[in-house]
Amino acid sequence: MTGKIRVTCVSDVVELLPILIGIEPSESIVATPLMSPGAPIMNCDYRPDVPLGKWLEFAADSTEKMCGSGDVRWAAVVIYSDPEEGKDGLSVAAEAAPFIEVFADAFKQHGTELVFKACVSGERWWCINCEDPHCSHDPDGYPIPGIGRVTAEATVAGRSVVGESMRDVLKRWSPIEDYDAQKVSEVVQAATERLHPAGNEGSMAELWRAFECADQALREGNSPDEETAYTLIVGCVVRGNRDELLSRILSEPASWERQRRLWESLIPLCVEPLRLLRCAPLIILALLELAGGREAFGRLALKEALETDPNYLMAQLLYGGLNEGLKPSELVDAVRFSLIASREREDDDA
Repeated sequence: MTGKIRVTCVSDVVELLPILIGIEPSESIVATPLMSPGAPIMNCDYRPDVPLGKWLEFAADSTEKMCGSGDVRWAAVVIYSDPEEGKDGLSVAAEAAPFIEVFADAFKQHGTELVFKACVSGERWWCINCEDPHCSHDPDGYPIPGIGRVTAEATVAGRSVVGESMRDVLKRWSPIEDYDAQKVSEVVQAATERLHPAGNEGSMAELWRAFECADQALREGNSPDEETAYTLIVGCVVRGNRDELLSRILSEPASWERQRRLWESLIPLCVEPLRLLRCAPLIILALLELAGGREAFGRLALKEALETDPNYLMAQLLYGGLNEGLKPSELVDAVRFSLIASREREDDDA
């Protein structure tokens, strides 16, 4: 960043965190170290999928990652959770309070004070166990801050103002609802026969043809046709095919934004009972998001892949790497070098 973003109260933190992570969170935890209360905010740890039973483990991992160097004295944690039917935001905030204290205890282990604690729920936010004498502690909570000083400072510092929420993204990735199941089944079967005409491991020639057709369509401002789209989806079920495409995609940064649009457009086409087919497009999309500096979107894509298939190995490895503290750029580089090394070994064995 090129400038400073000051946070002086919980409201500032609630206003800033969506900008910092690049998306409006929901069902998420965001923990961030501070240089000091009232000083510039630092990098944060964002997780969109930590179940309640894992919060203790997450708190320990997160605080270790942020405070392991021993030079972080203050921190903030905000929990984002929508109320279930029959409950309101106040009850969610009350349920979140003990888990916030889990973080407070974990930060204390590193000599760090958790100075800002909040829960965002139902379009409002609440202070959690707040000790600020100037806080009104309104039981009805407070409205989500609009565009204010913090947003202005973030814009000057080079941060983009958030334009969509997690709900928007997940809705965009959801399987299309209006489709002809018989027709989709026939298209998938035809793609399978083209890719595996004799039950072989896969025909990369056919997959490359579909890849080039899709890329050309995007260059011309169009979407790939149905046959091309499902050829890519079905072709990437084979790990070797997926990895060959990934190797090429990651080696061409100029095409990343175009490829991001392509693979995102394929995810909703993976309708029931073919939902498992969405894993490979989600993985490719996740790596493109990480490569483009959009970690929040990359994490969300990995979360969706693991919810679709908890045993999908590449999703496990990538998500584990992020949670261990690897930077997105480091993770993408590691994948690219691994794919290159694997290809070289195959060439040596040939």
